Amino acid sequence: HGVTTETLAKQKAEREAENSAMANLKSVRANEASKFAAMKERSELDLKALAQAIALITHGLGQGQAPEALLQTAEMQALQKLVAENKQKLDSDVVDAVALLAKPEGQDVGEILGVLKQIQDRMTEDLAQATKDEKAGIAEFKGLITSKTASVKSLSMSIETKLARAGELAVDIVRIKEDLQDTREAYAEDKTYLAELDHMCANRKKEWEERSHTRSEELRALKETIAILTDDDALELFKKALPSPAASFMQVLESSSQRKRSALRVLRDARQMHVSDNTNLDFIGMAIRGDGGGFGHVQEMINDMIENLAKTQRSDDDKKVWCLDKLSAGADAKAEFERSIADLSTEMEQVKTALATLVDELKALADSIAALDKSVAEATEQRKAENAEYTNAQAQNVASKQLLEFAKNRLHQFYNPKLHKAADKEELSRAGRIFENHAALFVQVARHEQTGEVAPPPPPEAFGAYAKKAEESNGVLAMIDLLIKDLDTDASQSKVEEKNAQADYEESMTDASKKRAISVKEVTAKANAKAELTDHLQTLSDKRASMQDKLKAKEEVLASLHKECDWLLQNFDARKEARAGEVDALKKAKAILSGADYN
Repeated sequence: HGVTTETLAKQKAEREAENSAMANLKSVRANEASKFAAMKERSELDLKALAQAIALITHGLGQGQAPEALLQTAEMQALQKLVAENKQKLDSDVVDAVALLAKPEGQDVGEILGVLKQIQDRMTEDLAQATKDEKAGIAEFKGLITSKTASVKSLSMSIETKLARAGELAVDIVRIKEDLQDTREAYAEDKTYLAELDHMCANRKKEWEERSHTRSEELRALKETIAILTDDDALELFKKALPSPAASFMQVLESSSQRKRSALRVLRDARQMHVSDNTNLDFIGMAIRGDGGGFGHVQEMINDMIENLAKTQRSDDDKKVWCLDKLSAGADAKAEFERSIADLSTEMEQVKTALATLVDELKALADSIAALDKSVAEATEQRKAENAEYTNAQAQNVASKQLLEFAKNRLHQFYNPKLHKAADKEELSRAGRIFENHAALFVQVARHEQTGEVAPPPPPEAFGAYAKKAEESNGVLAMIDLLIKDLDTDASQSKVEEKNAQADYEESMTDASKKRAISVKEVTAKANAKAELTDHLQTLSDKRASMQDKLKAKEEVLASLHKECDWLLQNFDARKEARAGEVDALKKAKAILSGADYN
């Protein structure tokens, strides 16, 4: 009963923990759903604004409108109003792009259109991925809630069963205590009765031995007396000496013989009717045959036998009541043991079912944790790859921009010297400075040594003065500026995407960590519950084995009782009837010996 109460308290605590875990899961799910709803609303607004901007630019370009004319359209005004009303919710890239579109002077509208489409594609993909993640989170949430609901239901059923069992055990304990007290009292009474019976039997045996010895001496004396009195010489003597008394004596002897024969006939008829046990009738018959005079001692023997038969019948009556009580109590105890064993077996099956459910739930949780860990690892590897790709792209953009700047500066050096930026002069060593300062002298000396101071011939005719192609150079420089601007735009967009991707990754890692902590806590709770159920199952098994041993012992006691009582109960009526016939025969024989006539 104490084990059941302790287990009941633990299972109630487990159910509270499961309900708390479900509430926590619902809170986390509600938070995730709220974040998704906000993100979806923001994304839909972004996409709506982007769609309007792209449609506006596409329509304007198709109509051949100047960029400045776009500002006057109703669509542009509606777009600006949408951005102004939802500026806090819109993505910064969208706000910047619309702001750029609102000031088209000096801007390449086609470039703005390309940037807007890139942002639109990225946001569409992000929204689709977020929707997919939200559906996966909902499915995982439903699976966890289903698992925990089943666990709570199982615990509730087990708690209800144990509450009912605890009540039954309390009633059983009270009843068993009462039965134990009754059994102790009955045992004490039986022990006292047995001691008294042993003492009485010993006294009766001693008295019977004394009576048997006295009766045999009496019978022997009577036989000798009869032999003396009925001897031929004694009879002849009585006829001569006592004629009248002798005749009277002979008449008495003749009447006595008739009564003997009548009494023996009654006893013989009784023996034929009741063949089971005729020892008492045989003793009386022997006594009657051996009695040569009065029948007083035979009548006394008959009285004693009738009394003994009555006592024996009362003893059988008491023994029958005792046997019936003991057999009934033993059968009730056996039925109680069998019911307890059946209840324990049922409870063991329920515990086994609960254990199987816990094993399945632990496996599901382990699979869920493994899947979550795998997803986290894959997301981490993907984030590393994206970051490495971003870092490499940024480095390439920087290198490309530097190269374009260098090329642009070189063109400026030739076409627009005023815009040329001179490179920082490298500091020369002492030997380098000497070489730079005297390089012309060295060259002149070398030429003088080679020519022998002979004047060179006049130069040949050449082309006229070279005219710089300024207009063509402006187109090349504009193209380089456009490429540099594209690189800057791409770098800015990549930076924003990297920042958003890193924020999304960190948020998903936080959510995954919370989910994993909840799952690990559930695994610990269910593992503890499994251990407790396993211990409880072993306790129930030991208790059932003990009950089975008690049932076996009770069956042995019942078998001993049946061995002792079955013959009495089966033959009770026959023995009672035979004993009654024997008493009737003895009473008739006594009456005949007293002079009654039953012919």
